[in-house]
Amino acid sequence: MQKTFSFIFCFISISAAAQSLQKMNADLMVSDAGTRYNDTSAHVQVIDFRMQFNLAKLKKSWLSGSFNVLHEGFSQFPVAYGSGLTGLTAGLSWNKRLGDHHVLVLSGTVAVYSDFHVLSSNAIREGFGFTYFTRYSKTLALGLGVQYVNQFYGNQLLPVIVIVYTLKDNPHWKISGYFPYNPKITYAVNANSGISFGIRQVFSSFLLSAPVNAGDYIKNRKLTTLLNYEYNLDKHWRINAGAGYVVQQKYQLYNNKDSGEWWLLNTPLGHNPAPVQSISHGGIQFNIGIAFNPKF
Repeated sequence: MQKTFSFIFCFISISAAAQSLQKMNADLMVSDAGTRYNDTSAHVQVIDFRMQFNLAKLKKSWLSGSFNVLHEGFSQFPVAYGSGLTGLTAGLSWNKRLGDHHVLVLSGTVAVYSDFHVLSSNAIREGFGFTYFTRYSKTLALGLGVQYVNQFYGNQLLPVIVIVYTLKDNPHWKISGYFPYNPKITYAVNANSGISFGIRQVFSSFLLSAPVNAGDYIKNRKLTTLLNYEYNLDKHWRINAGAGYVVQQKYQLYNNKDSGEWWLLNTPLGHNPAPVQSISHGGIQFNIGIAFNPKF
Protein backbone atom coordinates (compact mmCIF):
# COMPACT_ATOMS: atom_id res chain seq x y z
CA MET A 1 0.00 0.00 0.00
CA GLN A 2 2.81 2.41 0.85
CA LYS A 3 4.44 1.73 -2.52
CA THR A 4 1.16 2.43 -4.29
CA PHE A 5 0.64 5.81 -2.60
CA SER A 6 4.28 6.79 -3.23
CA PHE A 7 3.48 6.59 -6.95
CA ILE A 8 0.47 8.90 -6.59
CA PHE A 9 2.57 12.03 -6.47
CA CYS A 10 3.15 12.98 -10.11
CA PHE A 11 1.52 13.34 -13.63
CA ILE A 12 2.23 15.85 -16.29
CA SER A 13 0.36 17.19 -19.20
CA ILE A 14 2.06 19.45 -21.67
CA SER A 15 0.68 22.74 -23.02
CA ALA A 16 -0.62 22.73 -26.58
CA ALA A 17 1.80 24.01 -29.18
CA ALA A 18 -0.38 27.09 -29.61
CA GLN A 19 0.58 28.14 -26.09
CA SER A 20 4.33 27.64 -26.56
CA LEU A 21 5.05 31.39 -26.45
CA GLN A 22 5.49 30.87 -22.73
CA LYS A 23 9.14 30.20 -21.99
CA MET A 24 8.54 27.08 -19.92
CA ASN A 25 5.70 24.87 -18.77
CA ALA A 26 6.13 21.76 -16.62
CA ASP A 27 3.58 19.32 -15.21
CA LEU A 28 4.02 16.24 -13.08
CA MET A 29 1.32 13.70 -12.22
CA VAL A 30 0.99 10.14 -10.94
CA SER A 31 -1.94 7.75 -11.29
CA ASP A 32 -2.85 4.30 -9.99
CA ALA A 33 -5.34 2.02 -11.77
CA GLY A 34 -6.53 -1.46 -10.93
CA THR A 35 -6.92 -4.22 -13.51
CA ARG A 36 -7.35 -8.00 -13.65
CA TYR A 37 -6.18 -10.95 -15.70
CA ASN A 38 -7.67 -14.39 -15.18
CA ASP A 39 -8.52 -14.34 -11.45
CA THR A 40 -5.60 -12.14 -10.40
CA SER A 41 -5.96 -8.53 -9.22
CA ALA A 42 -3.21 -6.33 -10.66
CA HIS A 43 -2.24 -2.66 -10.59
CA VAL A 44 -0.57 -0.23 -13.00
CA GLN A 45 1.13 2.81 -11.46
CA VAL A 46 1.96 5.55 -13.96
CA ILE A 47 4.37 8.47 -13.48
CA ASP A 48 4.29 10.99 -16.32
CA PHE A 49 6.49 14.12 -16.33
CA ARG A 50 6.42 16.60 -19.21
CA MET A 51 8.20 19.87 -19.87
CA GLN A 52 8.00 22.34 -22.75
CA PHE A 53 10.27 25.34 -23.22
CA ASN A 54 11.29 27.93 -25.80
CA LEU A 55 14.76 27.64 -27.34
CA ALA A 56 14.89 30.63 -29.68
CA LYS A 57 12.51 33.36 -30.81
CA LEU A 58 12.63 35.37 -34.03
CA LYS A 59 10.30 38.03 -35.36
CA LYS A 60 7.62 35.72 -36.75
CA SER A 61 8.77 32.27 -35.64
CA TRP A 62 10.11 30.45 -32.62
CA LEU A 63 11.78 27.15 -31.83
CA SER A 64 10.55 25.14 -28.85
CA GLY A 65 11.65 21.91 -27.21
CA SER A 66 9.97 19.29 -25.04
CA PHE A 67 10.96 16.44 -22.77
CA ASN A 68 8.84 13.60 -21.40
CA VAL A 69 9.59 10.86 -18.85
CA LEU A 70 6.97 8.10 -18.62
CA HIS A 71 7.12 5.09 -16.29
CA GLU A 72 4.49 2.35 -15.95
CA GLY A 73 5.05 0.05 -13.01
CA PHE A 74 3.37 -3.38 -12.95
CA SER A 75 2.13 -5.16 -9.84
CA GLN A 76 1.01 -8.82 -10.03
CA PHE A 77 1.52 -8.99 -13.82
CA PRO A 78 2.71 -12.16 -15.60
CA VAL A 79 6.49 -12.70 -15.57
CA ALA A 80 6.74 -12.21 -19.36
CA TYR A 81 5.63 -8.57 -18.96
CA GLY A 82 8.42 -7.70 -16.56
CA SER A 83 8.09 -5.30 -13.63
CA GLY A 84 7.65 -2.07 -15.56
CA LEU A 85 8.15 -0.03 -18.72
CA THR A 86 9.81 3.35 -19.30
CA GLY A 87 9.66 5.87 -22.11
CA LEU A 88 11.98 8.86 -22.65
CA THR A 89 11.01 11.36 -25.37
CA ALA A 90 12.74 14.50 -26.65
CA GLY A 91 10.89 16.77 -29.05
CA LEU A 92 11.61 19.80 -31.23
CA SER A 93 9.02 22.13 -32.82
CA TRP A 94 9.35 24.99 -35.28
CA ASN A 95 6.45 27.44 -34.98
CA LYS A 96 5.86 29.90 -37.83
CA ARG A 97 3.34 32.75 -37.55
CA LEU A 98 1.49 33.23 -40.85
CA GLY A 99 -0.40 36.47 -40.39
CA ASP A 100 -2.29 37.63 -37.31
CA HIS A 101 -4.49 34.53 -36.93
CA HIS A 102 -2.50 31.58 -38.29
CA VAL A 103 0.42 29.49 -36.97
CA LEU A 104 2.09 26.49 -38.63
CA VAL A 105 3.85 24.01 -36.32
CA LEU A 106 6.33 21.41 -37.64
CA SER A 107 7.41 18.91 -34.98
CA GLY A 108 9.65 15.88 -34.55
CA THR A 109 10.41 13.48 -31.70
CA VAL A 110 13.01 10.87 -30.82
CA ALA A 111 12.11 8.42 -28.06
CA VAL A 112 13.41 5.33 -26.28
CA TYR A 113 10.59 3.03 -25.07
CA SER A 114 11.83 -0.10 -23.29
CA ASP A 115 12.02 -2.06 -20.05
CA PHE A 116 15.64 -0.77 -19.89
CA HIS A 117 17.13 -4.13 -18.85
CA VAL A 118 19.53 -3.69 -21.77
CA LEU A 119 19.75 -0.32 -23.52
CA SER A 120 19.77 -0.76 -27.29
CA SER A 121 19.34 1.43 -30.36
CA ASN A 122 16.56 -0.97 -31.39
CA ALA A 123 14.39 0.64 -28.70
CA ILE A 124 14.44 4.04 -30.45
CA ARG A 125 11.17 5.36 -31.91
CA GLU A 126 10.81 8.41 -34.17
CA GLY A 127 7.88 10.63 -34.99
CA PHE A 128 7.10 13.80 -36.94
CA GLY A 129 4.15 15.82 -38.14
CA PHE A 130 2.51 19.20 -38.56
CA THR A 131 -0.41 21.20 -37.15
CA TYR A 132 -1.95 24.33 -38.67
CA PHE A 133 -3.61 26.62 -36.11
CA THR A 134 -6.22 29.28 -36.90
CA ARG A 135 -7.73 31.74 -34.42
CA TYR A 136 -11.24 32.57 -35.63
CA SER A 137 -12.19 34.84 -32.74
CA LYS A 138 -11.33 35.67 -29.14
CA THR A 139 -13.28 32.58 -28.09
CA LEU A 140 -12.38 30.01 -30.77
CA ALA A 141 -9.07 28.57 -32.05
CA LEU A 142 -8.75 25.42 -34.18
CA GLY A 143 -5.77 23.31 -35.21
CA LEU A 144 -5.65 20.58 -37.88
CA GLY A 145 -2.79 18.28 -38.81
CA VAL A 146 -1.36 14.77 -38.77
CA GLN A 147 1.39 12.96 -36.86
CA TYR A 148 3.43 9.91 -37.88
CA VAL A 149 4.89 7.59 -35.22
CA ASN A 150 7.20 4.65 -35.89
CA GLN A 151 5.77 2.18 -33.38
CA PHE A 152 7.33 -1.22 -32.73
CA TYR A 153 4.25 -2.84 -34.25
CA GLY A 154 4.32 -0.74 -37.45
CA ASN A 155 3.74 2.73 -38.89
CA GLN A 156 1.04 4.73 -37.11
CA LEU A 157 -0.83 7.78 -38.46
CA LEU A 158 -2.57 10.05 -35.95
CA PRO A 159 -4.97 12.76 -37.18
CA VAL A 160 -4.66 15.95 -35.11
CA ILE A 161 -7.66 18.14 -34.23
CA VAL A 162 -7.06 20.82 -31.60
CA ILE A 163 -9.94 22.93 -30.25
CA VAL A 164 -9.91 25.78 -27.76
CA TYR A 165 -13.41 27.23 -27.37
CA THR A 166 -14.86 29.41 -24.63
CA LEU A 167 -18.63 29.85 -24.55
CA LYS A 168 -19.59 33.41 -25.45
CA ASP A 169 -22.65 33.55 -23.21
CA ASN A 170 -20.95 31.87 -20.26
CA PRO A 171 -17.14 32.27 -20.17
CA HIS A 172 -16.95 29.91 -17.17
CA TRP A 173 -17.22 27.00 -19.63
CA LYS A 174 -14.36 25.98 -21.94
CA ILE A 175 -13.83 23.10 -24.39
CA SER A 176 -10.21 22.31 -25.20
CA GLY A 177 -7.70 19.61 -26.06
CA TYR A 178 -6.54 17.23 -28.76
CA PHE A 179 -9.40 15.25 -30.30
CA PRO A 180 -9.90 12.31 -30.01
CA TYR A 181 -6.92 11.81 -27.64
CA ASN A 182 -7.48 14.12 -24.66
CA PRO A 183 -10.47 16.48 -25.05
CA LYS A 184 -11.90 18.03 -21.92
CA ILE A 185 -14.65 20.36 -20.71
CA THR A 186 -13.67 22.80 -17.96
CA TYR A 187 -15.84 24.88 -15.65
CA ALA A 188 -14.05 27.79 -13.96
CA VAL A 189 -15.47 28.01 -10.45
CA ASN A 190 -13.54 31.24 -9.86
CA ALA A 191 -10.23 32.85 -10.86
CA ASN A 192 -8.20 30.23 -8.96
CA SER A 193 -10.06 26.93 -9.31
CA GLY A 194 -11.90 24.81 -11.81
CA ILE A 195 -13.49 21.42 -12.43
CA SER A 196 -12.89 19.46 -15.63
CA PHE A 197 -14.16 16.27 -17.22
CA GLY A 198 -12.06 14.71 -19.94
CA ILE A 199 -11.13 11.67 -21.97
CA ARG A 200 -7.53 10.50 -22.36
CA GLN A 201 -6.57 8.00 -25.03
CA VAL A 202 -3.02 6.60 -25.26
CA PHE A 203 -1.32 4.46 -27.92
CA SER A 204 2.22 3.27 -27.21
CA SER A 205 4.64 0.35 -27.59
CA PHE A 206 7.71 -0.79 -25.64
CA LEU A 207 10.59 -3.05 -26.68
CA LEU A 208 11.57 -5.73 -24.14
CA SER A 209 15.19 -6.68 -23.47
CA ALA A 210 15.25 -8.98 -20.42
CA PRO A 211 16.62 -12.50 -21.07
CA VAL A 212 13.17 -14.06 -20.73
CA ASN A 213 11.60 -11.88 -23.44
CA ALA A 214 14.40 -10.13 -25.39
CA GLY A 215 13.16 -8.86 -28.76
CA ASP A 216 9.48 -9.05 -27.84
CA TYR A 217 7.38 -5.91 -27.49
CA ILE A 218 4.30 -4.76 -25.61
CA LYS A 219 1.55 -2.78 -27.34
CA ASN A 220 -0.48 -0.59 -25.00
CA ARG A 221 -3.83 1.09 -25.64
CA LYS A 222 -5.64 2.89 -22.82
CA LEU A 223 -8.92 4.83 -22.78
CA THR A 224 -9.71 6.71 -19.57
CA THR A 225 -12.41 9.11 -18.39
CA LEU A 226 -11.35 11.54 -15.67
CA LEU A 227 -13.07 14.06 -13.38
CA ASN A 228 -10.48 16.52 -12.10
CA TYR A 229 -10.27 19.48 -9.71
CA GLU A 230 -7.59 22.13 -10.30
CA TYR A 231 -6.48 24.92 -8.00
CA ASN A 232 -3.97 27.71 -8.61
CA LEU A 233 -1.80 28.15 -5.53
CA ASP A 234 -0.38 31.37 -7.02
CA LYS A 235 0.48 32.69 -10.48
CA HIS A 236 3.16 30.00 -10.94
CA TRP A 237 1.88 26.78 -9.30
CA ARG A 238 -1.21 24.68 -9.95
CA ILE A 239 -2.29 21.47 -8.22
CA ASN A 240 -4.90 18.96 -9.36
CA ALA A 241 -6.51 15.79 -8.11
CA GLY A 242 -9.14 13.53 -9.56
CA ALA A 243 -10.64 10.13 -10.14
CA GLY A 244 -11.87 8.35 -13.20
CA TYR A 245 -12.53 5.03 -14.84
CA VAL A 246 -10.25 3.17 -17.23
CA VAL A 247 -12.79 2.14 -19.86
CA GLN A 248 -10.24 0.01 -21.69
CA GLN A 249 -6.69 -0.95 -20.80
CA LYS A 250 -4.84 -3.35 -23.09
CA TYR A 251 -1.31 -4.67 -22.65
CA GLN A 252 -0.64 -7.04 -25.55
CA LEU A 253 2.59 -9.07 -25.78
CA TYR A 254 4.03 -9.83 -29.25
CA ASN A 255 7.05 -11.90 -30.35
CA ASN A 256 8.08 -10.13 -33.53
CA LYS A 257 9.12 -6.47 -33.71
CA ASP A 258 7.65 -4.22 -36.42
CA SER A 259 5.26 -6.00 -38.76
CA GLY A 260 5.68 -3.12 -41.25
CA GLU A 261 1.92 -2.61 -41.37
CA TRP A 262 0.25 0.80 -41.39
CA TRP A 263 -2.20 1.84 -38.67
CA LEU A 264 -4.73 4.67 -38.46
CA LEU A 265 -5.07 5.40 -34.75
CA ASN A 266 -5.47 1.85 -33.43
CA THR A 267 -6.98 0.36 -36.59
CA PRO A 268 -4.72 -1.76 -38.86
CA LEU A 269 -4.86 -0.91 -42.57
CA GLY A 270 -3.56 -4.37 -43.42
CA HIS A 271 -2.75 -7.57 -41.52
CA ASN A 272 -3.29 -7.47 -37.75
CA PRO A 273 -0.95 -9.97 -36.03
CA ALA A 274 -2.30 -11.85 -33.03
CA PRO A 275 -0.65 -11.24 -29.63
CA VAL A 276 1.00 -14.03 -27.69
CA GLN A 277 -0.68 -12.84 -24.51
CA SER A 278 -3.12 -10.06 -23.71
CA ILE A 279 -4.32 -8.34 -20.55
CA SER A 280 -7.46 -6.30 -21.13
CA HIS A 281 -9.63 -4.87 -18.38
CA GLY A 282 -10.93 -1.61 -16.98
CA GLY A 283 -10.68 -0.24 -13.48
CA ILE A 284 -10.89 2.82 -11.24
CA GLN A 285 -8.04 5.32 -11.49
CA PHE A 286 -6.87 7.97 -9.01
CA ASN A 287 -4.39 10.73 -9.75
CA ILE A 288 -2.79 13.78 -8.19
CA GLY A 289 -0.46 16.26 -9.81
CA ILE A 290 1.31 19.58 -9.75
CA ALA A 291 2.22 22.03 -12.52
CA PHE A 292 4.70 24.89 -12.68
CA ASN A 293 4.72 27.83 -15.09
CA PRO A 294 7.15 30.63 -14.32
CA LYS A 295 5.36 33.09 -16.71
CA PHE A 296 8.40 35.17 -17.45
